[in-house]
Amino acid sequence: MEGHGLEVRNEAWKPLPKLALSRETSALLLIDMQQAFTPDRVRAEAERRRRAGIIEDARYYGERWPAVVDRVRSLQARCRQVGIEVLFLRVQSMTADGRDRGKGHKNLGIHYPPGSPEAEILAELSPARDEIVLSKTAASGFTGTGLHYVLTNIGISTLIVVGVMTSACVESTVRDAVDLGYGVLLVQDGCCTWSSQLQDATVRVLGASFCRIVTAEEMLSQLDNL
Repeated sequence: MEGHGLEVRNEAWKPLPKLALSRETSALLLIDMQQAFTPDRVRAEAERRRRAGIIEDARYYGERWPAVVDRVRSLQARCRQVGIEVLFLRVQSMTADGRDRGKGHKNLGIHYPPGSPEAEILAELSPARDEIVLSKTAASGFTGTGLHYVLTNIGISTLIVVGVMTSACVESTVRDAVDLGYGVLLVQDGCCTWSSQLQDATVRVLGASFCRIVTAEEMLSQLDNL
């Protein structure tokens, strides 16, 4: 994990069953890999959180981000190559004034209206033709979207999860996915959040009770064996 914190190893802790991948029942889910969450756009918020004592180092996110994007891009390319569905979640309201947003987003002042630059998926990770993009105005991708309906319709039972923020939207989506009956593989070095402490704590909790924790390298190896 680039010299930051603890790397969770499932061989040392195996309360959860192993998950088998298949082209028909597995999907890669990218969470909020959009312009709103690039380091330049969140730098001021990271510094505000540091000054408030919420995080210790405002530089962590920006330092980790490039490697996370590269790993996500590699996984995306490999999934496309082997025929695994790739889906996107992004934060975007349905209305220009954001009146449809969830209360949590309203309280935090999170608002990216349709067509705004902040709502755009990163160019290097942009959806290919016919890939599914769902917009949300809550932390979990299953709240206020048709994600569960769509996944059920296309026969998906296992999710490979990457994205931001690990301690917020990623965690909320993973927890809801497990409660809905999905098997989840969380790519710990394909995710990022505000600090190494938050990253490590979230991965520990999710790996202990909710999902399998893998690295991008391990995930690529599994995809190669399909």
